[in-house]
Amino acid sequence: MTTTQRVLIPLDGSTLAEQAIPVARTLAGSEGTITFMHVVPEPEPLRGLLGSMLATSDDVLRTEREAATTLLEETAARWKDVLGHDPSIFIAPGDPAEVILSAANEVGATMIAIASHGQGMLGRLAFGSVADRIARSSDIPVLIVHPADGPDEAPKAAPIARILVPLDGSDISAEALPVASSLAESLGATIHLVQAVNPSALLLPSPVGAAHFPAELYQDVATELETVASDTLKAAESNIARGGVTVSHAVVEGPTVAAIESEVRDGDLIVMTSHGRGGFQRWLMGSVSEKLVRSGVAPVVLVPAAARVSAARGRE
Repeated sequence: MTTTQRVLIPLDGSTLAEQAIPVARTLAGSEGTITFMHVVPEPEPLRGLLGSMLATSDDVLRTEREAATTLLEETAARWKDVLGHDPSIFIAPGDPAEVILSAANEVGATMIAIASHGQGMLGRLAFGSVADRIARSSDIPVLIVHPADGPDEAPKAAPIARILVPLDGSDISAEALPVASSLAESLGATIHLVQAVNPSALLLPSPVGAAHFPAELYQDVATELETVASDTLKAAESNIARGGVTVSHAVVEGPTVAAIESEVRDGDLIVMTSHGRGGFQRWLMGSVSEKLVRSGVAPVVLVPAAARVSAARGRE
């Protein structure tokens, strides 16, 4: 069953951050809504050299809001042909990650869309900072777009033809499938399931002076891993196909990130759980999802694991 997307897009005044807009617009679909948001600094009174009050904190906040509103309205006008209609605007002061997460809840967003870095008034959106904190803490899916550095291009749409879902055989990784299926139905896209198998990672290096593992052992391990992975993907493929979505799968031998990247093609969107076998306490730097975002091979939607969502809602 498809879900109408309500997408919150944090912007910082930079063209890099704006590169999340076309993908977010595509995922929202014709019936979905877009909200542009901007985080302004916590206001402080403005005083003269001798301490006289030049502007109260309320005055400073009012000025910041007016400037941010103008900025977002100009951005909306620049992207008018892609957006189709004017986005809502949300402006609030405070810590960027905390304010963005709070805003998502306040506007009823079903997804947050953010560039992996920007260079505007919000400060640099980089992993280890705002985007990382949002991806680790959000209880709704987070779209992260790696912006292309280079000359600014005219705003254009970002069609998505296929959704690639990396799986690792765990129940947690499979939690991305409902989101992928819903998006595929809304977009009229296909789904491609991918699982990497890496026999070399299971066969520990031989001690110095010892004989290497025989080729037969390597092949036996590879065959067993591929069989298990193929069976898992076929079962997932069958379940998805019942919903009317065209789906394919591939088992690829090699390191996980390289294997996934080898299956990506133009027009793909990667949808995956934000953490796999490693548990749900931390979305670690150096993880598969972070490496895929950094490589920029395709936009990535990170789906929070159910355990984290339950924990977050239990704290509300």
